[in-house]
Amino acid sequence: MLSIFLNPYFINITLILFLFIFLKYLKVDNKLINRIIIIVSAINWIFLSGFRALNVGADTINYKNMFERTSFTSWNEIFGFFLKMFSSRAQGRDPGYELIVKTIQLISLDYQVFLFIIAIITIVPLSIWIHKNSKEPLTSFMVFNVLFFSFFAITGIRQTLAMVLIVFIGYRFVLKRKLIPFLIISFIAFTIHKSAIVFVPFYFLSNVKSQRWHLYMALLMFGFLMIFRNQYFKILAMAGGFDNYDVYASGGPKVFTLLLAGIILLIIWKIDFNENNPKTNSYINATILALLLLPISWVNPSAMRVVMYFSVFLMVLIPLLFERFKHQEKALVYASFFVLILINFLTSIPNYNFFWDYSVIIGIAG
Repeated sequence: MLSIFLNPYFINITLILFLFIFLKYLKVDNKLINRIIIIVSAINWIFLSGFRALNVGADTINYKNMFERTSFTSWNEIFGFFLKMFSSRAQGRDPGYELIVKTIQLISLDYQVFLFIIAIITIVPLSIWIHKNSKEPLTSFMVFNVLFFSFFAITGIRQTLAMVLIVFIGYRFVLKRKLIPFLIISFIAFTIHKSAIVFVPFYFLSNVKSQRWHLYMALLMFGFLMIFRNQYFKILAMAGGFDNYDVYASGGPKVFTLLLAGIILLIIWKIDFNENNPKTNSYINATILALLLLPISWVNPSAMRVVMYFSVFLMVLIPLLFERFKHQEKALVYASFFVLILINFLTSIPNYNFFWDYSVIIGIAG
């Protein structure tokens, strides 16, 4: 039990909660509280992501191998990969990612420095996106901590970089209806990770005025797609650039599925569809798309990374929904939410080592 309380992930999440309570106790202005929470959360996640050891995250050591391979790759070869990226012989190549790696290597050939720079590149845009779009940054970061941190800040470097571009930066072009800049951003993201192509239709769907019947239809469609999920998976796999994923007979993300279905029901209950707010419409439409893509994750759990392009909008949608509760209900809703967050977090908290701890372990083992 003591090891849980000493776990950096647990310290991170409790630090932010106690900081929020302390600032509220001091009656600090809400806008200032939100800025402090965003800055502290961003610094914490840059620190945890950038200083992680090689044994933290399923792919951290694999990315190290890629990093070292790129150091021996010439600039001519990297630019040549761009010309070959649409060739069938270029399977597995993401030239945009290799270009980023090669550019960072101009600063340092140390992999730990690379991880720290990547942490800054990814966490800062995420934090700015939360600042600009979230009604309650604390809640947004709690959702991030529980649902997205293990992939976004630890595991999927290539897709994380693609998401930063197409979602957290590209979203401003979606709102302002600037198609050309959005397509340019999308193409760059596609060169980093081909799955980014699944987000492109969101530009045209985000501005659709949300209606209550859209959500009922989404729930019905979800049930239909779950029945034919294997066929659905094969179609989307070819179109979305993740056709290298295998079909598994394992179960899917049960808890996340229930959560997303519950969010849909909460939208139906709490959202006033006469408002026609562009941001609210985009959050709801993103959630619907996440629900409709979710069946493929029941075929292959790795396909959750495709769902994530849209499910990250839960970070800004959930605070918006909580705001719709009456003042008397709001305290109970927030308390229940944070208790569930902590329970879920404590039951699934992963191990973490800083790179200097890992070095000591390797030294002792050696």
